[in-house]
Amino acid sequence: MNGRLIRLFLLGLFMLANPACQGSRGEPSATGGRRDELKVLTYNLWHGLNPTGVWRFSEYETPAERETRLQGFYRYARAFDPDVMFLEEVNPAPALTARIARDLGYDYSFEIDNAGMKIGAFGLPINLRSGLAILAKPDLGYRPLGGRKLSGPFGWTGRWSCLQFAEFRKAIAGSIVVNGRRVLLIGLHLHHGPEADEEIRAALQRLVDERRLTAARAAEIVATFNLASARRRGELQQALDLAHRLDPTDGPLILAGDFNASPDAPEMKWLRDERGFRSTTADDDPGRLLMTWDYRRNPNTHFFADFVPVNRFEPEVMQVLQEVIVKQTKRLDYLLYRRFDGLFAVRESGLFADEPVDGRFCSDHFGIQAAFAAGR
Repeated sequence: MNGRLIRLFLLGLFMLANPACQGSRGEPSATGGRRDELKVLTYNLWHGLNPTGVWRFSEYETPAERETRLQGFYRYARAFDPDVMFLEEVNPAPALTARIARDLGYDYSFEIDNAGMKIGAFGLPINLRSGLAILAKPDLGYRPLGGRKLSGPFGWTGRWSCLQFAEFRKAIAGSIVVNGRRVLLIGLHLHHGPEADEEIRAALQRLVDERRLTAARAAEIVATFNLASARRRGELQQALDLAHRLDPTDGPLILAGDFNASPDAPEMKWLRDERGFRSTTADDDPGRLLMTWDYRRNPNTHFFADFVPVNRFEPEVMQVLQEVIVKQTKRLDYLLYRRFDGLFAVRESGLFADEPVDGRFCSDHFGIQAAFAAGR
């Protein structure tokens, strides 16, 4: 195949990959829902895959075990009865999002963020077509607003085709109308490279003190982790640029998902201190901080003992980092909001799906749920 034909082929794939809406049902209402309360949930469903292999990624569980987890999620979702759900690691995104929406009675849209090479549902890896989803109750007039690639090398992921050789990160956007006012929704799943927090710095210093690592090499590793934080900062900026394009007035916005960062991470401080976002939970109070990654309580996290990380280091470094990064309790998931004065006030917020159902936790993460008191 000559170069011109290759370019035409890639252009055709890109056009297929770029639909205006990734999937929805229902027609938007002009006024949206009238209510005194708005309940919102963000939850990483967990695809249960380890990115090893070419034609098929290795799976940590059987289809029956995945179905058990999904039914557990349904039980929690029906009990909380959220008006809006942000979901991550929905796999396969088209079919599973549609199923959840049908089973629970929501309007929806989705964005595929990691899929490999696909034409429609066919391609490699055969069991990866993961993505983000927003679901909203029909009376809220949900409008899918597409999404944006936040980071990653050349390529694309879409409903009809995907060309991807490395990790992508994307945002999904939509809007609802509550008591006559439009609220923008942005769902995220940010880059999962570790941050150079105090625990990691202390662990690397111990290796230096034991003469198992040079100080210069430790500094290089910290710099690598600082790049991960910088990448997430860039992803957040891209998401906020998308939000501004969709709403130039910078009106009410809910920003939610798996941020893969602690409240003290530079990118989260920037979001809070410079961009004016607030969390539904007490992220600045260590005594009240909610942890969504809990290695001690949730055995699903233990599968990550052999997870292939973003960066590879010397064996002694990898061993220490596994102890610090995976086998710890962390806050990674957030419900954040902006410009809610006069529209919403946080009534309550807490963990979602933080206890097992029929002996099994529903994901490797716990979610965050919140109830807002809605003004008129």
